Amino acid sequence: MAIGIRTKLFLTLLATAVCVVVSMFAIMRWSLDRGFIRYVNQVEQERLESLAASLEDAYGAEGSWGFITENPRRWRQLVRQALPEEAREARRPEEGHGPRESREPPRPAPPLTPGWDSPSNSASFSSTGTGQNCLAMPTPRGLSS
Repeated sequence: MAIGIRTKLFLTLLATAVCVVVSMFAIMRWSLDRGFIRYVNQVEQERLESLAASLEDAYGAEGSWGFITENPRRWRQLVRQALPEEAREARRPEEGHGPRESREPPRPAPPLTPGWDSPSNSASFSSTGTGQNCLAMPTPRGLSS
């Protein structure tokens, strides 16, 4: 059975399109690896150098590493100082609002849906007598077995 000219032309164009897509993917991957990874490594290297300088100064002032092992807050403070100014500002909570004050109060429970509102259909905990607790779940009206 001979393959027609239309089929040959379609297969040729399909193979060309697949080769172009694979080549584009490979070039984009290479470019990303080359550029972005280099940038991330450079930023990380600068942060580590800043942290190393801070640790060197703190060790020179204290004379031992005890200031870090005895006070973990000091370590976090040194790491925070190694962050760029923009990152430190983004992580700082608003003035006068610590983590506890910024939490929202708990939301009220949603209203019960029809079919689940009778007291006999409420979920309850019960003991199985073996020391284990289980949750008895209600079934909607009309679905009880």
